[in-house]
Amino acid sequence: MSLEVGEHLGEGERYRIERLLGTGGMGAVYLARDAKFGEEVALKVAAAVGGGEAVIRQRFQREAKIGYRLGQQTGFVRAFDWGRHGHLLYLVMDLVRGARALALDEGSRAERLGRLADAARLVERAHAAGVIHRDLKPANFLEDEQGAVHLSDFGLAKLGGIEELAGQETMPQLTTSHIGMGTPRFMPPEQFEDAKRVDERVDVYALGVMLYRALTNEYPFDGRPLEILRAQQEVLGGKAPPPRPRDVDADLPEELDALCARALVLEADQRLDSASELLEGLRPHLPRGKRGKGAGRARRKKKAAPSHPVPLDLPPGIVRSEEPGRYRCERDGSELVWVPPGELRVGSTAPEANEDESPRFRAKLEHGFFCGLRPVTWGQYRRFCRDMGWAIPASQLQLASGETWSASEEHPVFHVTWQEAFHYCQWAGLRLPTEAEWEFAARGSDERTYPWGEDEPSAEHGNWEGHPEHGLHPTPAGAFLAGASPWGCLDMAGNVWEWVYDWYERYSRWIKRDPTGPTEGAFKVIRGGAWSTPPLHCRTTTRRMFAPLLRAPNLGFRVAR
Repeated sequence: MSLEVGEHLGEGERYRIERLLGTGGMGAVYLARDAKFGEEVALKVAAAVGGGEAVIRQRFQREAKIGYRLGQQTGFVRAFDWGRHGHLLYLVMDLVRGARALALDEGSRAERLGRLADAARLVERAHAAGVIHRDLKPANFLEDEQGAVHLSDFGLAKLGGIEELAGQETMPQLTTSHIGMGTPRFMPPEQFEDAKRVDERVDVYALGVMLYRALTNEYPFDGRPLEILRAQQEVLGGKAPPPRPRDVDADLPEELDALCARALVLEADQRLDSASELLEGLRPHLPRGKRGKGAGRARRKKKAAPSHPVPLDLPPGIVRSEEPGRYRCERDGSELVWVPPGELRVGSTAPEANEDESPRFRAKLEHGFFCGLRPVTWGQYRRFCRDMGWAIPASQLQLASGETWSASEEHPVFHVTWQEAFHYCQWAGLRLPTEAEWEFAARGSDERTYPWGEDEPSAEHGNWEGHPEHGLHPTPAGAFLAGASPWGCLDMAGNVWEWVYDWYERYSRWIKRDPTGPTEGAFKVIRGGAWSTPPLHCRTTTRRMFAPLLRAPNLGFRVAR
């Protein structure tokens, strides 16, 4: 599939081949001259054969679109044209003069780390623009004649806006679920499993592999793809220790060893979160002129404490309460608090966690929401039933002593099915919170074990089995002020379990934006524990499944909007 010197390609014979620059797995790269502007360009070609033609064409188009967007900034190789020439597909890109792959095996350790830091800064900027590269490796970082580093090859990159515009013609062929794509040495397990649903941390892992290479001149996992995947699974299963640079070179600084290990963690939710964090850890070990000013740290501080004001225009039927920071639903009288947009890692891997609390995944809640201050009460639910002409469920419980206990208007409602809770929310102009919303309302972004923090549950925090004064039946809703969540929600640990919107399924590790769970199932999720469960089951990450048509004496719900 070679081209001859002097051969012309493109509309109007725009590109003239000057000479071959190199060959690779996908084809060849030529130096060409653009007759339209009189400039030299790099021209990549690949054979268009059989069913592979559509994939290559889509990859070239994708690379041009993403590369063009990033190419407006220095350091990114801009791809700006593509087309077909006979049986060849071609992609036209900026020419990086003297280009060679990033050298991680030349010079002193500080010099090697300096080159890696230059590469990581480009990744940091790409992530800031919403681009996840998904194929980072030294060959895709090009050093020019002056030693400047450029990031190239966006054919596998992920960018939400472009996927939305061209999803039907691009993603199904390039990233079909459960088919890994990328370069195996630089891929974490989640990319092998489903590259379509990964986030920025796959690029952080690849930078970790490059750091390991710069420190040891070896790879943490090497061999054929299945051998790499098998070795990773052995580490995940505890059958082999994770690779550490100091296992190869015991004289390496412990700080670099620990930094590399954090970037190479195989569980995405325990890995370094960003290229900025990697850069921060590298900074003390870089040549003096490449240490920068700590901009990455400043950005993270700003991200950690964002400002999320309540919308100025409240939704219909929601009004401000007399108490500052609270709101009220006019239809049913529910008091609400505002939970801002945010991000959390759903689930837990703590020793006391249940099996269905992992693998953990990152949930991005891109829209703030109003959450019930406390569960819906019997007084509210009875008004709904009278308005709808429905039968009111039993509000009595038979205690172990043989006595009958009756709930007051202020106790949380129980003995309601998921469908009844759903219809109540519709009647009130509200909705059930999703499982991710419920967990975020209960724990915020700091991964606390209980709504109030890490302190062991006490009699002031909530109502659960074994409570010295309660624990035999529900208490009035919102009675335990010391158990408030970061946003002020009450009774999110104990008293009654709470229905949420989602069907139950086991977690997957992929990042999700405003997740609502599967579209169907046999069971719904319930959260929060109850008066009849031990405190350990009232953690913010505890989840159970329950049939949506069944009632229980310890199961109610709260509202959201």
